[in-house]
Amino acid sequence: MRDLLKKFTDNWRTLALGAAVAVFVWTGVGFGWFGSTLSFGWFTPGGARVMAEEAVTERLTPMCVANAMQDDPAKLVEFNEVSSYRRDEFVGKAGWATFEGDTADEGIADSCAAALVDVLAEMEAQKG
Repeated sequence: MRDLLKKFTDNWRTLALGAAVAVFVWTGVGFGWFGSTLSFGWFTPGGARVMAEEAVTERLTPMCVANAMQDDPAKLVEFNEVSSYRRDEFVGKAGWATFEGDTADEGIADSCAAALVDVLAEMEAQKG
């Protein structure tokens, strides 16, 4: 047993390098850094926050579109005339993307504006 222990302690650099590689691989697999489908599903707090915001935006965008479709049709005509760069602001000011509090969520307003463009284009195609 002493010989085996001496063998490992004599070659401590190899042992340290092996441990470092093992930690790197274990962490990489845990966070999914290698692009593999095999991961432990670990997330950093920032990554989890982004995923949560994306999920909320995905769920509330259809509600925003529904709010817009139930509003005055003149507002939808006005929305179509607004520059594509200002449509998210229009959605926010119209109150379609306001769900909690007084202010519209920027991400939801942007997603809603894009979805509204698609819905209105589809409605136009069905008419014509």
